[in-house]
Amino acid sequence: MELAPAAPHLSLVDASRVEAPDANGLSVLVKYMMPRIPGFSQTVKRQALVRPEGMAGAVVGGFYSLVSSGYPTRAFADPLEALAWLGRPENEARALMNELNDLVMQLMGQSPLLGELHRVLRYRLVDANLADIARELGMPERTLQRRLREAGTARRPETSKVRLTPEGRR
Repeated sequence: MELAPAAPHLSLVDASRVEAPDANGLSVLVKYMMPRIPGFSQTVKRQALVRPEGMAGAVVGGFYSLVSSGYPTRAFADPLEALAWLGRPENEARALMNELNDLVMQLMGQSPLLGELHRVLRYRLVDANLADIARELGMPERTLQRRLREAGTARRPETSKVRLTPEGRR
């Protein structure tokens, strides 16, 4: 989703949900980016890329570095670090990421809470304790438990679901 902010601006590219980049997807991105780079160079002051972990992150980060720009860019695995580099305070960054995650999950037809929980669990399957997960999701444990109950589930069944997906078995 591309927003049309006022120029000049700071930019966040969130590619953290890329699970397995493919040649066709990268080709589409190149076709989209190439004619826009001169305009971006005039309007973007600084850009942070949020990349996924693992091999997908290496591919996305490497590909992104090939797209030349006339402004400083930096890749991050943690969206809050990316937003801090862009000068956003932590509370504003958390709110912005929550809003972005909700929009993406709605577009994907998935509960925003469960989508975020699954994202966190993919990297915490071994040490998936409720306190750490709630902290990473930016809410108290009791709130997380209540919201999961309202969604008709709990942490353990969701952890099992993630373990059964290809991403969870890495």
